[in-house]
Amino acid sequence: MLKANGKLIDTLPLTHLLSKGEALSDTIAIEVDRFYDVHDLHDFKFIMRAVTESGTETQTELFQELSPDGNYVHLTWSVGSAFTAEAGTLFLDLFACCYDAGSNPETNPPDKLIRYQLPPIEIRDIPQTETN
Repeated sequence: MLKANGKLIDTLPLTHLLSKGEALSDTIAIEVDRFYDVHDLHDFKFIMRAVTESGTETQTELFQELSPDGNYVHLTWSVGSAFTAEAGTLFLDLFACCYDAGSNPETNPPDKLIRYQLPPIEIRDIPQTETN
């Protein structure tokens, strides 16, 4: 499980975990503090966004639940094929957003937005085999 230290999440355990072309082969658990400043993050939606070296962007909403003691939000990221479509550096951006009542998420930016810092990870290339 990756654990946030404030808004920093160490991604070292993910550095060479993923290979090009994998699809839903890994589920990453992330733990963040339930409260950040005055915000209860259990009320927020968490999105994992990624950008490849070539600039391709993808994102997915993370499943969340409270820890048994209620002090943490546990997030589950099922890594889809869009995240592993290219080998090389994958720049990650985890953010939590919340909209006030009556705000339209389709047309308005979030009323509250918190971004976590994650070092980039590497998507391992698949060795090519020669055919005769």
